[in-house]
Amino acid sequence: MKRAIVITLTAAAMWAAASVDLSAQALTGSPAMFHMAPSNLYPDPSLTPGEADTIDPADIQKRWPCPRGANKGKKVCTYSQAHRNVRPADRDAVYAGYDRLYPGLSDYCHALDVPKANRKRFTSGRGQRCEVDHFCPVGGGCSNSARNLWIQRADTTYNGQPMGFHQKDDLEAWGIAQVKAGNLTPEEFDRRIWSDWVSYYLEVRPGHSNVSN
Repeated sequence: MKRAIVITLTAAAMWAAASVDLSAQALTGSPAMFHMAPSNLYPDPSLTPGEADTIDPADIQKRWPCPRGANKGKKVCTYSQAHRNVRPADRDAVYAGYDRLYPGLSDYCHALDVPKANRKRFTSGRGQRCEVDHFCPVGGGCSNSARNLWIQRADTTYNGQPMGFHQKDDLEAWGIAQVKAGNLTPEEFDRRIWSDWVSYYLEVRPGHSNVSN
């Protein structure tokens, strides 16, 4: 009888451990070994495998207390508004990492090739050349950590079609809306983004969105 109890308890412990491992795996990126598009359209998997902070739909759907000073004094925010916080030092570190892979990328993104008075038009607004992108979006429960940040250009293309950060933003806005509506789980959305976001974009063909991710 004691042996049966020990076996049962051991099995329960193993099941619990497996559940924790599965949960941990769901929070960690798993980029595909092969992508349909050239490598410069994706983050480097060694620098940016992807990482989520939550895969609970309830976290993403509910409203959160706004950070101090955010959204013009609003008290209640979306998950993204409440959790988006990349420190300048982290941004600099991400730029440094990707500049080692693509020498000159940081200078290009910061428009150092144009007169200082004209740089703003290339670093913000419609003409922005690059963004420090969350591999999977904060609005879908994903992290601000360096494991989920990369430098994405606006001008990359695939088969003659624009495929830069504007297109990825549209995919993210679509996916977050699907998650909030209960049509897609955060796990599935993250997995598809991490695996091959270009393939996912071409599959769902999201419309343009002005919604913040």
